[in-house]
Amino acid sequence: MPGAGESYRAWDNQTKQVVILHLLPDTEDQMRREFETGIRDLERPIHPGVLPYFGLFELSGQRFWVDAYLEGPTLRVVLEASSGLALPLGEVLTYMKSLAAALEALHQAGWVHGRLHPESVRLGRDGSIYLTELFAAHRITDDFDRAADVTALAKLLYEMLAGGLPFENPLPDLRERNPDVPEFLARTLPRALGENPESRIYSPNEFFLMACLACHIDAPKLPTRLVSGGTSSPSAVLVEGWPTLPPLHPPPVATKAIERDRRGEPSGLFWWLAVAGVVVLGLLAGYFFAGQTQPFIASSLPTAALVVTDAVIPALSAVPTLELIAVAPTDTIAPTFDAPEGLGGRIVFTCTRADLMQLCMVLPTGEGGVARLTGETAHDFYPAFSPDGKSIAFASNRGGNYDLYIKVFEGDTLTQLTTGVGEVSSASFSPDGKTIAFSTSKDGKPSFWTVDRNADHMLMLYEAEGGNIASPVWSPNGKSIAFVMSSLQNPEAYDAYIYDIETKKIAPVTQGHLSNTGGSVDWSPDGRFLLLFAGESGKHEIYRLELISGEILPLTNDGKNNWAPSYSPDGQWIVFNSMRGSEGVANIFIMRPDGSDIRQLTDDIEADWQPRWGR
Repeated sequence: MPGAGESYRAWDNQTKQVVILHLLPDTEDQMRREFETGIRDLERPIHPGVLPYFGLFELSGQRFWVDAYLEGPTLRVVLEASSGLALPLGEVLTYMKSLAAALEALHQAGWVHGRLHPESVRLGRDGSIYLTELFAAHRITDDFDRAADVTALAKLLYEMLAGGLPFENPLPDLRERNPDVPEFLARTLPRALGENPESRIYSPNEFFLMACLACHIDAPKLPTRLVSGGTSSPSAVLVEGWPTLPPLHPPPVATKAIERDRRGEPSGLFWWLAVAGVVVLGLLAGYFFAGQTQPFIASSLPTAALVVTDAVIPALSAVPTLELIAVAPTDTIAPTFDAPEGLGGRIVFTCTRADLMQLCMVLPTGEGGVARLTGETAHDFYPAFSPDGKSIAFASNRGGNYDLYIKVFEGDTLTQLTTGVGEVSSASFSPDGKTIAFSTSKDGKPSFWTVDRNADHMLMLYEAEGGNIASPVWSPNGKSIAFVMSSLQNPEAYDAYIYDIETKKIAPVTQGHLSNTGGSVDWSPDGRFLLLFAGESGKHEIYRLELISGEILPLTNDGKNNWAPSYSPDGQWIVFNSMRGSEGVANIFIMRPDGSDIRQLTDDIEADWQPRWGR
């Protein structure tokens, strides 16, 4: 058994990525329980500059914590390579800019790092700067906790500019160690390093801006990563020459085929043997570090590769007509950030982060901020809650093609449900949670399907000759599925349709009564209404359509590009995304079912969109 404190490069089957496994020393059971409880809430992304942390685990009596794999040196290695010489001032402030932003985000999430030192700062191969070792973080109890992080940040600045950190207390004047340091910076640094509570700095960003002001440097003009570009940046030069390890490859996964004749399906014993084979292969694959293996493997459910046959393609039913009833739009008030008390459930949505689509979650009260659910170097989008709120279905291209996945929160298991059915987009659970409807496109033909949540019984329900199909959503009684479909002539303009599960026929609902209907639809919990969005591109508005009377009610009327509406489980609220909060960037909002009482939940510089409300 390797010694405690060692780290190993590893392949994690659940997140399907390379990670770092850090062994922990043996501790008493009570200490271990406190440790596990203290860090469990950190198992979500907090900031792009904070290296993702995946949790604490135990296997065969060995405890270890896992974070994302990053190929590059720590700041300690950089300082040692400098042989006691100070780093350039601009380079030091670049470190400060990234670390201050990461610490500030950590504090806003309610945590302090607690052990910031050169070993907990790591560089990526592109020169990006990351804060690591979140396993040691703890909850903020008072301002002095935050001030302790600022003091540690100030010590890092001192060490980088002095070429080392003396053991003296208090630290000597920085200019005695490095006469080139700006005098005002040397004079103001003791405020962050001192023990006087009245003079302490509690905000990492405040300390960073104070340091820039003392150096007469414009903080926004500083880069966010270290790139040599012909300059004398010791850190960037070290990163460029950093050796690479051979790539890790995932262990083989089991495949599952659905036969044309159900009587020819393999027996249950066959699948138990297949699963056992995956476990054995995973244990043999193990974890690796610099070519050394470890007897640990992160477990996950097998991926299902599906061969689809016997698809049912129903004929179009008679086209009903709807009378458009003119109704005045409700007032759309200015958004606020404070959400009302008593809102239940959670809201999951697609969040654009660093040019990638990921999955994020926020409480409808807005408390606690945004939690990121995925952090792949791939696109994840169109999430949908199961009725019990214990899992989500979503589309992802983490396997190359856009396929359907289901993520179960308990145990954090991830299962791929489709392979070879085209480019999957939006999905929806049936009311009993056993089946998922989803839309896809293959060879230019859009369609929508159903599949059991265990990857069985794949069935095509409808296929069109062209255009797009999106947003299949089960009715509350489980007897029909609403979806939107565009025409061959205009793939961007949709009409709403309803598919009857018993008769296997579809009928249009809007039939052109809403101009330029968009690619989203949702049922009210009582099955009486459909939510839609329509209008000029970039100026969409949200509408409520009553199915019995055909009445169409505008819920927004401000030209702020409101779209992707979805009801709360109790039908008392609607969540949607809109550009009303900031021009050109979508964020998540909620409103009453009549379009009033609009409240803003997210405020990110990158787009948040396609929200869905779950329990």
